[in-house]
Amino acid sequence: MSKKYKKHDQYALLKYMHMLEEGYSAYLIEKRYGIDRKQLKLIWNQYQIIGKKAFEKKKNTYEIVYNKYSE
Repeated sequence: MSKKYKKHDQYALLKYMHMLEEGYSAYLIEKRYGIDRKQLKLIWNQYQIIGKKAFEKKKNTYEIVYNKYSE
């Protein structure tokens, strides 16, 4: 049985990124705010590469990262 996670808006995601920058663990953020740790790590990696654009809705999350490196 899989866990159900709630949706997070861009302001919440930015808060999580700041928490990660301050040294909070992805595990703690997952437990406290109900965001999937794998999703959090994916967004964290994108946030480090492209900044706040990582929070925008997109069809394919890999498309932006690929386009960033192909320029």
